[in-house]
Amino acid sequence: MQCNTTFKPKEMNEELKRAYKRTKSESKRPIWHFLGLIIILLLTLFVLFAGQADSKKELNYINTPLQGDVYKYKTELRHYSTLKVVEVQADSLYISYNNYEVSKRSRVYEINVDSCYASDVYVVSKKEIKDMHTAGTIYDIKRK
Repeated sequence: MQCNTTFKPKEMNEELKRAYKRTKSESKRPIWHFLGLIIILLLTLFVLFAGQADSKKELNYINTPLQGDVYKYKTELRHYSTLKVVEVQADSLYISYNNYEVSKRSRVYEINVDSCYASDVYVVSKKEIKDMHTAGTIYDIKRK
């Protein structure tokens, strides 16, 4: 035997092969080696399930609108704003548009204040609102 020499299994003598096979079968990777992978997998599953739950909730909100619902939407100028449901009728909604727009989607909460909404009320069909949601123009719905 020589020090610092690497042998392939077919180059080993019988005694060395038995010792190699015994050592290989006895040694296993500890489960903690895979802990990072398991955590990433669990987080991914959580995000997927949370997203599906939000989608179902939004679909329910679109199909059964209530007074006070706030729809966040993307404007034609690629800004973001809100509109509020003032009244619900059988096939239409009375809505009030927000007077302000923001350039970042994450800042819409800043303009979602009662004093920011116009006093004018517009009538929109429920189908029109559903179409806006399907097209992605309405991207979020908040219900109190």
